[in-house]
This record gives sequence, structure tokens and C-alpha cells, in this order.
Amino acid sequence: MVLGFLLYEAVDFSWHFGKMIYNGSKYAYNWYYEVPTADEIEIDKLVIIEKKLNKLESILEKEEFHKLLEQLKDD
Repeated sequence: MVLGFLLYEAVDFSWHFGKMIYNGSKYAYNWYYEVPTADEIEIDKLVIIEKKLNKLESILEKEEFHKLLEQLKDD
């Protein structure tokens, strides 16, 4: 019974210690090589979409676009 407990604790300790080593190594690698996280990628995509939207809004606000729409309605 004591042997089973010791084996269980040894496996549990090895598992968690190995996971800490793996996660720490992965974090250090990503930090050193500046690998973007999923959140950073999503934020970059949102910034690009916002820039495109602002550009489209500026095009829609120009007089030339309104004139073009009027010409298309007349045809």
C-alpha cells in the first residue's frame, strides 16, 4: 500500500515537473524568437480590418463617389 502511494506520487511529481519544464522552455523559446501569440495575431487582424474600414469610409465620404452613384442611378 505504501509502495503504491510512493509510485503514484513519483509519477505525479514527474508528470507535473516535466510539464513545468516543457511550458517554461516553450515560453522562453517563444519570447526569445518573438513568436506571436494567438491574441497578438487576432489583434493584428483587427487592426488591419479597422484600417480597411476607415479607408472605405473615406472613399464613401468623397464627392466623387456620390457623383458616380448619381450617374449610375441615371443610367
